[in-house]
Amino acid sequence: MHGDFSQLTFSPLNHFSSVLRLQGRVDVDADANEATAILLHYVRTLAADLIGPYGGPAADAGFEIDVTRQSGRVTAISAGAGRYYVDGVLAENTGDDPVDVPEKLPVLAYLKVWERLVTAVEDPGIRDIALGAGGPDSSARTQVVWQVILTASPPGSKGAFTLKSKAEKDLRAELLTRWRDGWHDALQPVGVALLRARAKSGDDDPEPCALSPFARYRGPENQLYRVEVHDDSTFKWSRDNGSVVFPIDSITQSQVVVSTLGRDDLLSLEVGQWVEVIDDAYTAAAAPAPLYRVALVEELDRRVTLDRVVSGDVGRDPDLHPFLRRWDQLGDIEDGVVPITEGSPGDVWLDLEDGVQVQFESGPYRPGDYWLIPARTETGDVIWPSTDGEPDALRPRGPTIHYAPLGFITDTAVVDLRLVFDALAS
Repeated sequence: MHGDFSQLTFSPLNHFSSVLRLQGRVDVDADANEATAILLHYVRTLAADLIGPYGGPAADAGFEIDVTRQSGRVTAISAGAGRYYVDGVLAENTGDDPVDVPEKLPVLAYLKVWERLVTAVEDPGIRDIALGAGGPDSSARTQVVWQVILTASPPGSKGAFTLKSKAEKDLRAELLTRWRDGWHDALQPVGVALLRARAKSGDDDPEPCALSPFARYRGPENQLYRVEVHDDSTFKWSRDNGSVVFPIDSITQSQVVVSTLGRDDLLSLEVGQWVEVIDDAYTAAAAPAPLYRVALVEELDRRVTLDRVVSGDVGRDPDLHPFLRRWDQLGDIEDGVVPITEGSPGDVWLDLEDGVQVQFESGPYRPGDYWLIPARTETGDVIWPSTDGEPDALRPRGPTIHYAPLGFITDTAVVDLRLVFDALAS
């Protein structure tokens, strides 16, 4: 969630059931956001406990795989309308959506479900026009999105399917067992990266009464740092949770015309900064987007010249709400990203800025894995749990992706792998 938040405070380990406002107090965005997160956690946990890992209502179960054949050849595939729950998350398909026809059969069709942040950049209707065309956005939304994916290889393998069963009933049971016992974990590996964070300590200063100028958080403002894995060996970071973005009007070669260059100097673009070109299609892609370095900013024309030509089709379709996302690592770093260096407590701390440091403890590292580090001027420190004075190694906050099998398409049939449940009052 690349939102402009002060911090995200929800943790299921706290077992909080609600957030209660106190009279005469200042409103803080984190309180309202935690209240929403508590309710969502309860509802989705309840749904998963009652339904199981995945399932849909018998009366309106969605994502039924339908195949059209002509002369024995598959000519069209679609996923049917309806509702389906995956790990308690409701995925809704409002129409029979077409799916790309594979080159060869058999293929496994499965559902990928996740939640994304939608701001006024992606959906201008979120912004109240009463605040003016260039006015501030007061809030953002989260949206459950999904993809139907076809694969000719079992998840976690590059080979073809080798199944024992022939009869459709037996084949369905075997496929669901294979999904439960291995394929699902191959899509969502159990092992994850660990990260520690701190504000640089001055404990090693030889003069105990003198505060080192290099100690503690020294930033002029409260920040929410985001450390995000770019690929399996590099990362990028932002002091504003990656929320500084610039809607794209057009792209010509290496020149990008944006609709705004930000409200002030802190939220603008400068020569030497690194940016990604993002759109709705990219948010569904697994591969990380390349980073480009800002070579020139022409404020009057709102034109940003990058260090090389923007590759591919990303950012060129206005219907996909393209924008530039700014990242804050600087310097002549290769491809705009920072190498991941692992360490143990006490060594190999990587500097971000103003005393904020991070330490990667172990992998594997998956693109998109991220951690949030609130930094506060009042304490000169970051908000991060610790044990016996040492920062704890934490798992990523996300992204959380959910998967469910839908069907198995062979040369002659479609094996429905969905599970359904009846209504209690049927």
